[in-house]
Amino acid sequence: TVVRDDLVRAMAAREDLSFISGDGSDATPKGLLNWTNATNKFNAAGVTLDNISSDLGKAMQKLMDAEIELMGARCGWLISPQTWKYLTTIRTTNGPWGFRDEMLGRGTLLGFPFRVTTQVPTTKIYFVGFANAVIGEGLSLQVDASQEAAYHDGSAVVASFSQDQTVIRVISEHDFALRYDKSAAIIEAGTWGA
Repeated sequence: TVVRDDLVRAMAAREDLSFISGDGSDATPKGLLNWTNATNKFNAAGVTLDNISSDLGKAMQKLMDAEIELMGARCGWLISPQTWKYLTTIRTTNGPWGFRDEMLGRGTLLGFPFRVTTQVPTTKIYFVGFANAVIGEGLSLQVDASQEAAYHDGSAVVASFSQDQTVIRVISEHDFALRYDKSAAIIEAGTWGA
């Protein structure tokens, strides 16, 4: 059960990485970063509460300008843990929290759900119409286990037999596409929380 759960978590993290920022090379999917239209990517204005609010609003406006119905498109945010920490701790000049109550209380940011993942670079904030994101997955999952296999540990080839190990390999086939390249907006070069 422990090994299975670890494999499931590792596969989910790798899929997230591909679907979020994959470049489509080496038989991997092209992710949101590379599907998103260049006009929907913009640099963050700064780290004040006013600038952050303006940037978040600008990301939402990018989708509205492309005729994407925000509620109908099941829009939401993808952010890094560092961005989450910053957004939940930033205060106004008078002292009240900027986004904390909404994010911790309702699980939304400006009315839209957000998900936190380490697969989003700390310098990017994604706003996505998820109804226009398509994942294609193969129906089979290939699982192989071997006590004779060898693997590369980053610096050398290791024979599992000589180490009294069992090597497990899992292969899942999937692909990702964004039906409309303006169904996502990306705030780039953000230094929120840096």
